[in-house]
Amino acid sequence: MSRKDDMKHKIAQTILTPELKQWIIDGLAKHAIDQTGIDGLKEEAILFEIRDNQNLVGCVAIQIFWGQLHIKKLFVEENYRGKGFARALMEHAFEFGKTKRCNFAFVETM
Repeated sequence: MSRKDDMKHKIAQTILTPELKQWIIDGLAKHAIDQTGIDGLKEEAILFEIRDNQNLVGCVAIQIFWGQLHIKKLFVEENYRGKGFARALMEHAFEFGKTKRCNFAFVETM
């Protein structure tokens, strides 16, 4: 008998509502805490930025997530790209992660 034949519950497509999103987050958090003993999101996200005088050139948003470095967003203004600003921001984020004893970093950006 195939796995499909064993399944007696219907899978349905739906919309990810705020309530369902919270249900998923709460479930993942509980599972992670049960497995690691770490409360994943005790610290708020922070931002490191680079400015050229008063103009914002770029920034990286990070958060310590279950004891590891989460690179949430990275952005550099178009006319500053290709000049090492993103690399400098990422290196700064990695150094910050080392001070927090992170073993690895994961990236969620484009």
